[in-house]
Amino acid sequence: MKKGSKIKLKKQAVKLNDNKRWYFYRFRIQQDLLQDPRWWIDIVLIDRIFRIIVAHNKVISEKFLWRFHRRSGKVGAGHQVSLCCYFKQQDSELTSKLINEMAIFKMLSESGLLKEYFCEKGGDGVEGSGDGSWNREIQKSWPYFIQGVSESILKMIEAIIDDLDTSIVFDNLLNIEDFYKGVSERLDCLWLNQGGHAFLHHLNALFGYKPIKTMQTVITSF
Repeated sequence: MKKGSKIKLKKQAVKLNDNKRWYFYRFRIQQDLLQDPRWWIDIVLIDRIFRIIVAHNKVISEKFLWRFHRRSGKVGAGHQVSLCCYFKQQDSELTSKLINEMAIFKMLSESGLLKEYFCEKGGDGVEGSGDGSWNREIQKSWPYFIQGVSESILKMIEAIIDDLDTSIVFDNLLNIEDFYKGVSERLDCLWLNQGGHAFLHHLNALFGYKPIKTMQTVITSF
């Protein structure tokens, strides 16, 4: 090589993965272990962030597969609500950008109520978001079932809000907390009083009223 000559490196374009896989958007909520979880924050995230992300991706693809998940415990992830989406890498990056730009996300983050947010990758097959101990038939079909449930909950929240005073200005956390506590309590009431028949009984009917083993290993029918 001649003195003073330069090595020219070819620029390689960053190629995004064109294959679909699961992406889990995790929102971890500050939790006082001596008090009940702040379930109303889940409803805020579901109604004011998840709803927008789902609607946006439905426009892009009618076959968009998604669900959300809620949990709370004294160990592990603690109080966490997740949006789970099955799409391409570029869709995931756009979704992350949308979340970070949302005013309600910034408000919850700056208040300390939302203590952590991150996105992690799941499996690259449709069955890659469930419990690995399930039989293959359930793993491949369950995402469609739980998406329907998630869609139903979104519709219930929408119906509850339609009956409330929507003239409230959501420019501060006190107003948001007061409003969404009411929505959360109403949702709890619907589940307590009508969930057994509306959901569990009719699901059992679809399986011909056959007995089922619950986590308590009790065999029963709904």
